Amino acid sequence: GFIATLSASSITKIQSRIGRSRAAQSPTGLMRTRSRTPYSSRLGRWSKAVVESPHERCEMSSAIAPEQPTPEMSKSVLEVPKSSSRQGEGKLGVLMLNLGGPETLEDVEPFLYNLFADPDIIRLPPILKGLQPVLAKFLSSSRAPKSKEAYSSIGGGSPLRKITEEQAAALEDALRERGQDAKVYVG
Repeated sequence: GFIATLSASSITKIQSRIGRSRAAQSPTGLMRTRSRTPYSSRLGRWSKAVVESPHERCEMSSAIAPEQPTPEMSKSVLEVPKSSSRQGEGKLGVLMLNLGGPETLEDVEPFLYNLFADPDIIRLPPILKGLQPVLAKFLSSSRAPKSKEAYSSIGGGSPLRKITEEQAAALEDALRERGQDAKVYVG
């Protein structure tokens, strides 16, 4: 995942885009969960990089989360220097993202379908690209029972959304404690 520092207008634009992308349906009626942008282009090598467009500029930074985050680890990620260069510069928006996962056992098979139907995850030779939906349906239906069993053993769904929302709330509190007018979003 990565954390992006954005202006309020950027956040509004992103929320609008998220709404439009979630409305896009696949031919089977299942929603796409990821963009078609190649994986390497989406992530790149971000380390306090600056992204500029003709309309706006935003600072980007990222951190890779551990497989089993603990409250202590989350707290260390949330340490914000008191002498932040952004203090007093107005509102701050932070967008936190992760790949996500099925929230309930009923979501497992559609989640797997969207995962396998994504050409950025399973890259077929051009001559076989038309088979991607068929392959995705086969893989998702054959792997769903075992995946449901695994998700059932950890509470019936992926904990990623809950963990990310808890981190977002803690980050927003930490920023406000340091005098920064901030809103943290989870996308």
